[in-house]
Amino acid sequence: MIKNSINPVKERNGKACLKIRWVAIIFLNAALTLPALAHDVTVNLTGKVTNATCTVSSDSIYKPVLLGYIPLKTFYQYPMSSAPVEFKINLENCGAVSRGVQVTFSGTPDDNVPDYFKLSNDGSDDSASGIAVEIMDDARKIIPVDGKSKSYLITSGATTKSLVFYAKMVTNGDALKTGNVNSNATFVTAYP
Repeated sequence: MIKNSINPVKERNGKACLKIRWVAIIFLNAALTLPALAHDVTVNLTGKVTNATCTVSSDSIYKPVLLGYIPLKTFYQYPMSSAPVEFKINLENCGAVSRGVQVTFSGTPDDNVPDYFKLSNDGSDDSASGIAVEIMDDARKIIPVDGKSKSYLITSGATTKSLVFYAKMVTNGDALKTGNVNSNATFVTAYP
C-alpha cells in the first residue's frame, strides 16, 4: 500500500495543515490564470488647422533699443517723456496668415504706472529713477505691459514682414535721478 507522498508539515494537526496548503495553491493558481482587469479609457485628442505662421528673424530675437541720452531737464514736470525711438521686429517665412499677427510684450510693470515697463534695478548706484519705459505700436498707441498690439496685416503672398514699434522714456511720478535706463520686455507673436 502506497502512503500519501505529500508530507504535511509536522504540526499539531497535520491533516488541517495539508488542507490549508492545497486551498492556498488552488487560489494562487486561480489568481494567476484570471484575466487582468480592463478599464475603458477615453483619450481626447484636439488640434487646429491654421494657416502657416511666421518665424522671428534672427536679427530680432535679441533686440537692443537705444533710447538715447536725454538731459534731466527734459523731464522737468510730470508727466513728461522723451522722443519716441522706432524699432522693428522682423518676421520671415510667412505663409498665408488670414488676419495678421499680434504682439504681446511681457515684463515687469512699473509700480506707479502699470502700463509702462519698470526699470531693471541691477543694484548699482548708476541706475536712473523716476523713469519708466513705454512701448507703442506703429500708430504710436500705447501697448500696456502684457497687452496685445493691434493686428499687423500681412499682405497675401508676402514671406516677410517688419513690425514697427516705438519706445520712449516717461516719468512715473517718483523723484528723478540721473543714471542708466535699462528695462526688459519679452515679446510673443500670435495669429488671431
